[in-house]
Amino acid sequence: MTAGSDTSTGTARGDAPVFLVFKDGRMGEQLAGRLRDFGLRTRHAVNLDVFRNAAAATPPSAVVLDDELLPDDATSAVLEDIHASGRCGPAPLVVVGRNDGVEQRLRAVRAGAQAWFTRPFNPSVLAHRLHQLRGLGAAEHLHALLVDDTGALADTGASLQTGGMTTTVLDDPMRLLDQVRANRPDILLVSGDLAAVDAAELMQMLRQDSRHYGLPALILTAGDKRRFDGLAARAGIDGVVGLPVPATDLTAIVRSRLERVAGLQSSARYLARRDPDTGLDSPGHVLEELRQALALSRGNEQRTTLLYLQVEAAEAAAGRDPRVQRALMVATARRLQILLPATALAARIDEGVYAALLFGADAAELEHLTARLQEALEQQAPATRARLGLTLLRADLSNADAALARARDAALAGDTAAEPATTGDATAETIDWSGPLTNALDRGRFRLVYQPIASLSGTPVSVYEVFVRMLDEQGGEVLPQEFLPAAQRLGLTTPLDRWIVGQAVDVLASQARRDHRPILFVKLFPETVADSRFPRWLADQLREQGVPGDRLVFQLTQEAAATHLAETAALMDALQPLGCALALEHYGARADGNNLLQRLPLKYIKLSPALTREIGTDPTLRADVQAITSQARSAGVRTVAALVQDASSLSVLWGAGVDYIQGYFMQAPSDVFAGE
Repeated sequence: MTAGSDTSTGTARGDAPVFLVFKDGRMGEQLAGRLRDFGLRTRHAVNLDVFRNAAAATPPSAVVLDDELLPDDATSAVLEDIHASGRCGPAPLVVVGRNDGVEQRLRAVRAGAQAWFTRPFNPSVLAHRLHQLRGLGAAEHLHALLVDDTGALADTGASLQTGGMTTTVLDDPMRLLDQVRANRPDILLVSGDLAAVDAAELMQMLRQDSRHYGLPALILTAGDKRRFDGLAARAGIDGVVGLPVPATDLTAIVRSRLERVAGLQSSARYLARRDPDTGLDSPGHVLEELRQALALSRGNEQRTTLLYLQVEAAEAAAGRDPRVQRALMVATARRLQILLPATALAARIDEGVYAALLFGADAAELEHLTARLQEALEQQAPATRARLGLTLLRADLSNADAALARARDAALAGDTAAEPATTGDATAETIDWSGPLTNALDRGRFRLVYQPIASLSGTPVSVYEVFVRMLDEQGGEVLPQEFLPAAQRLGLTTPLDRWIVGQAVDVLASQARRDHRPILFVKLFPETVADSRFPRWLADQLREQGVPGDRLVFQLTQEAAATHLAETAALMDALQPLGCALALEHYGARADGNNLLQRLPLKYIKLSPALTREIGTDPTLRADVQAITSQARSAGVRTVAALVQDASSLSVLWGAGVDYIQGYFMQAPSDVFAGE
């Protein structure tokens, strides 16, 4: 047997472990670890015999069972042992299976399972269900209010007290409201044979107050129960019990009703805030918070950003498989739960579409977050294509639909295959970027920020990557994830690139006058790479400012360079005489990296974060990075590890041959040259 590290027995259901019994021991162990993250003690076993022996020593609070281990015989002694194994009553049983068919679920029902989960699923949803099941039936000091002015329920009160419940008898039905408000009973037992008032009318009166609508109520009568049939729904009667009734039966009926109501109330609270399929926030909750955030943004009371995410299977055929769709949904939700800030709200608002509210994040933090999300989503299984868009909630957005449409436009702006938003009035609300972008270019309403790229070998030269920020007419920042895709769609990337490069040359000139000669990495859009006039324009800029070209490194993604290989080679043929260098980012994300290393005059490659994020714990990644750095060094190319998250991996990166590092743990992009 393999078991979780927590093996103490405890005395109550809340202290007892959840047992996971899985044929695949690794799966059971991984799920046990995930559930511990949600505050559950767990143990795991690989078959039922091992479970029975372990449960005899440490009774479980609940059992999660692989459906492949379900006995064919529903009266199996093993199943009896499972249900009898709990320390505080029968242990709840949850069955997990891959095939979501009716027959499989019926087998689970016959085995006594209270819940079924289809793999894959979000562990947070299972954790909630286990917390719920473990709590049912565990309440103590349950209080029943008996409404009886004839003494018909005298034996009923005694029976419930014998069963461990507290009872109060109200012999004046006209004081029912006062008693319910004062004592807050768990259940109401009303005599159907009251003398002072009709029992059904009394219940209708109680249900007029919405505060008491959820209070479970049973009618107990020695008369004909059928007279209450037509009144049950209108009067809010949960059941009618004929008198006399055996004490044990009555106690079981009352407890069953209480457990059912408690379960419904717990589920209602959960569903009001959570999506049971993903474990994320419910769409209604996020949309309501979005409406409130829009109202606050009009008063500039808080900075809130809306993230729009669209995911689909990388292969169209796979995307039509319901099992792949479910796996994609679960994996995406899990990534969002892990990577989004704790204060964020996120929901699946449609098939393959997610929205998240991010509170208080500045442009640098958002850039960092979206880069991590994009990388994580595209590296997950099943293979995923992800589009992300951001919009800052501002006063010009009139409603939630407009905000979603604008964020959706930002996500799809760079995707020529995507259909434009067609959501009626919401589309009219989406911003027309041509005016604001042209105006910003004419008036220079942009600014540059810089993030250091540090040498692991102690090279004294200062190196920075350049990032651009757009300013609106009020001087507020517009997110790059909003305006850059729009600039590309509108054909404004060439003038934007020239503005950025021109400003970078100005900074280099001013720094040279202070005897400071940094190197600046500047990203170029593919349209600029293909612009035959750009090299001559750049040469004029460098000559006028007296800046040597070796202070500039132009940066392209590996995908852009591979897609526009001829244009990239032609550009570098023209720029090399000026001394400018070329860097490829996201290197290693595609299989054609070595080909580019041989065919382009590269000076730097920036490794894909997928290669370096787990390098400290993954020997395979370490070997991959060492192979790339070795090839690069042989070609005279230096390597940069981007998006480095913490200092713990620095020695590993250095040992793997990486030359430079860049990441937010060192410094977020900032205007380090401001005022100089």
